[in-house]
Amino acid sequence: MNLDFWRNVSIIWLALQLFIILVIPLAITYFAVRGMSFVLKKTPPVFHKAQEISGKVRATTDSAAERAVEPVIEANKKVTAAEVALRRLLRDTRSESK
Repeated sequence: MNLDFWRNVSIIWLALQLFIILVIPLAITYFAVRGMSFVLKKTPPVFHKAQEISGKVRATTDSAAERAVEPVIEANKKVTAAEVALRRLLRDTRSESK
């Protein structure tokens, strides 16, 4: 066995190692692309459903907030009307006494 034989064996051995080292990242990349393709195909319906649910939650929250704040607004209107009437009454009595 001369040096030419071992040279050829080492070239084949290095080529085999390089092939194995390059196949692993290539396989990982292939399956990552396939996985992302699958995810992208499945997500639009999920996002549309989530947007629909979010809209319903927002509408329900808005209506509940309106119902909760309505009595407060009415009470505030009555208090303001009473304050205005009291100020007018006090202003009228002050202007008559002068």
